[in-house]
Amino acid sequence: MKNNRGFALIFNLFLIMLLLVLGVAASRMVYSSASALSSSRDQMRAFYLAEAGVEYGKARLAKDAAYTTPPLRQDLGEGYFIIEKPKDKPLISSGYFNSAHVIMEFDNAVHHYSNL
Repeated sequence: MKNNRGFALIFNLFLIMLLLVLGVAASRMVYSSASALSSSRDQMRAFYLAEAGVEYGKARLAKDAAYTTPPLRQDLGEGYFIIEKPKDKPLISSGYFNSAHVIMEFDNAVHHYSNL
């Protein structure tokens, strides 16, 4: 009987450790997925904020083809965009949301963008 009790104790300790390791691994996977989803969402919001900046700049250029501006910030909700239109250069719009940042360039109806 004593041998069986020792085996049961070791088996239960091993089983508890195995379940603990599996629980920690599962929680890390869930946290990693949630973090990636949050980052992707922020990147998408920054993209649309930069797009809003391009549209704002296009509207200003439609009224005045010689429109230029130093960096001009516009807050929208929890994020913001900054547009800049130097003389003889394309319009540059940057969208910011949390840690995400997207830069767009508008020149003659062409959008170029990069993610930072």
